[in-house]
Amino acid sequence: MADIEQEREKSNNKQNAIDTCSQKLQRDAETIKILERLAGRGPQHVRDAISILKSPQCTRELSVYQLFLHDILRLCDRGLVVLCAASLGKQRVAHLAEDERTGLVGYVKENKSLLGCSALESLANDYQIPLKDDPQLINPQRIDTVSIDPSRKRLKRPASKTISPPYRTKLQHNDLLSFLEKNQGRYVALAIRIPDDENESPSIEISREMCQDLIEHAMESERQRIGL
Repeated sequence: MADIEQEREKSNNKQNAIDTCSQKLQRDAETIKILERLAGRGPQHVRDAISILKSPQCTRELSVYQLFLHDILRLCDRGLVVLCAASLGKQRVAHLAEDERTGLVGYVKENKSLLGCSALESLANDYQIPLKDDPQLINPQRIDTVSIDPSRKRLKRPASKTISPPYRTKLQHNDLLSFLEKNQGRYVALAIRIPDDENESPSIEISREMCQDLIEHAMESERQRIGL
């Protein structure tokens, strides 16, 4: 019974990750159709993607992202490379599990007509997204899943970095925003609870790993503020 529950939870987590990315792609595709341009960090994400497509990669994160971009270019089109790069960026894609990335590629492939538009094709030309048979493209290396996804088999933290509860830190608004921006797509909220009692505050459940990383980030930010 426990094995069945674990498989069910794993399947739900996979679908949640794909749904989160697919919903963001849909929203950003609609925005691009209206504005006929990229917004926010989209232009930089696209420039990064072009560089990654055309150069050898030696880190796990960049190799994973390169393979994803190649799959989108090979199975979909140049305009959807622009959308995926601008909307998701390399961090969000690289921190998906391999089966989640495969599911995401499948979603884009099956919904090309929904996501694509003439504005994306024009942007692909403007940003000079390479053709799928461009000789400048680097053939991505298919690394085995263990080396591609070490985030799924995380090493234990050194004892010196372990934070023993209870611990309170001065978490400022800017600290939280900078932490979330730096780790975009890496963590997923486990649960959001809204109590029936209006006098009780809502709460968001996060993983122990995210909590420790957030505390360390806040501590480092505080040290920088006081000049240590």
